[in-house]
Amino acid sequence: MIEAYMALHEDGYAHSLEVWENGNLIGGLYGLSLGAIFFGESMFSLKSGASRAGFLRLGSFLFGNGFLCIDSQVRTDDIAGMGGREIPRTQYLGILKSALAYPDRIGDWGSLFPTFDASGSVLGVENFHDMA
Repeated sequence: MIEAYMALHEDGYAHSLEVWENGNLIGGLYGLSLGAIFFGESMFSLKSGASRAGFLRLGSFLFGNGFLCIDSQVRTDDIAGMGGREIPRTQYLGILKSALAYPDRIGDWGSLFPTFDASGSVLGVENFHDMA
């Protein structure tokens, strides 16, 4: 699985977000981008609320750049607490069809999006305590 995601990352489809506090990695998430939809695969927190802060920052970035949906795949209390909701399959398939009609944003997001700072100051959530 690790090799598959590394290959998807090298091909420009898999992306990750890290949450740092005082130089220490405290959380993060990764997923796949196809068209105008982001499929969240997994999140982790070494400090309470860290993955939540990362997810909220990622959502703001994605929706600000024309993405239509984040598919978290499973309904959790955490995702629901951030505004996520379960939708009927027919509605999901309609969103999926629309989102996949958009071109893929393949490659390094630091190059594709002017507001994405690959050094982490935009999506790295350097000021975690301000977001928690």
